[in-house]
Amino acid sequence: MPASPEDVQRAVAPGFGDAVAVDGKVPIFVTGDSNGDRSQDLMVVVRPVGTRLPDINDELANWIIQNSRLAYVPPRSKSVIIFPPTPKPQKVQAGEPLLAVIHGFGAAGWRNPIARQAYLLRQAAGRSLQVAEPSEKLRQDFGRFPSPRQVIAENLGGTRGVLYWTGAAYAWHVAQ
Repeated sequence: MPASPEDVQRAVAPGFGDAVAVDGKVPIFVTGDSNGDRSQDLMVVVRPVGTRLPDINDELANWIIQNSRLAYVPPRSKSVIIFPPTPKPQKVQAGEPLLAVIHGFGAAGWRNPIARQAYLLRQAAGRSLQVAEPSEKLRQDFGRFPSPRQVIAENLGGTRGVLYWTGAAYAWHVAQ
């Protein structure tokens, strides 16, 4: 069953409470299996509620804040990899558009009331979200995905690309 704007509003509240608000009167969202677990996930543009910034940025919050442009993806051409230092925790800014991702659980996916694995992605909230299959270029750059999955195609600041799940983080890949 296709998602309605009301479904999206209802799905955001259990995971994020009143810390974020769905952006706009008509939500910008897509659904698809972004992490390859065969369960439908929800990706929706939200904004932080200004008075809740301390809660949003709390290290014990029930979600993970990431900047997909800073995600580390090991180079495929090297057999020995030295990982970079762990980046500083990301902090959401007032009014910043975010892409909220709710990983689904089981057959009901993101509609499942126990689906609570959630992410707030900084610098990832576009206005033209689409679910797509990984491109040949992404497969060449990233390698073989361990399970079938979809990517989130969009235009960020005039640059076309995709957000994809690495198994540990969402990463941005520029389309070429």
